[in-house]
Amino acid sequence: MITEEEDYFGSAVVMATRIMDESKGGQILVFDLLRQVAEGPSNTKNQYSDFGRRTLKGFEDEEQIYEVLWQATA
Repeated sequence: MITEEEDYFGSAVVMATRIMDESKGGQILVFDLLRQVAEGPSNTKNQYSDFGRRTLKGFEDEEQIYEVLWQATA
């Protein structure tokens, strides 16, 4: 990722945009690597739903996408 002043550029930013384009309002989508990093070695487990494999515009390989299952708290 490249930063210039307060803007970010690069393939990670483009991939995040492509994944965002797959989502609907209120959804949080992540690709598999981010899900794995978020899980980490801790015992805290988030809930995910398999959103399927997608070939994102500008990328050759399919990415496994997950929806983060969450509930808003008051």
